[in-house]
Amino acid sequence: MVQNKIASSDIFTAFYFCIKQIEIIIVNETFNYSFFSIK
Repeated sequence: MVQNKIASSDIFTAFYFCIKQIEIIIVNETFNYSFFSIK
């Protein structure tokens, strides 16, 4: 039971970090796009 909880927690953590990475990429892309559009 405890091992199962840890496993699902690890999956959740990995999923969370994955989403954070995607957010950072999207923000960077949007920023670069806006920056070059202004230029």
